[in-house]
Amino acid sequence: MTSDNGWQMSDDRVQTGRAQAFARYLDIASGNGDFAELDALMAPSFIGHMGERTRDLVQLKRDMAAYRASADEVRFQIEHEFGDGDFLATRVVASAVRRSDGATLVARGINISRWVGLLLAEEWAVWEALHPSDLDRGVDA
Repeated sequence: MTSDNGWQMSDDRVQTGRAQAFARYLDIASGNGDFAELDALMAPSFIGHMGERTRDLVQLKRDMAAYRASADEVRFQIEHEFGDGDFLATRVVASAVRRSDGATLVARGINISRWVGLLLAEEWAVWEALHPSDLDRGVDA
């Protein structure tokens, strides 16, 4: 199966289901859905690792709410994704318009997620700092 971005998803139904669930997770983070939907995507013991910080599902929802409150037009685009056993690795580009000054911000990140069946159980996310996009600085991409 090929995504809209042209990357190949596994023909394995479990890996494909995980990729679809992760895409929905990002969709909810961007504001297209209610946080309650995360309960059906995450294992009850979910834990997220962000550098030296960890968060459970309750804190994840708080973080998403804070991000949504500070930005408009939040978008996540999956650039690359592959699975290995219970793990899914995803390269993501995030963009948003900062409410305080209207600047378009862009960041790239890597997310490695561990799955139990089709539930996200654990993730390790590394993001570069959000910065104004090249378009806002007048630089041709």
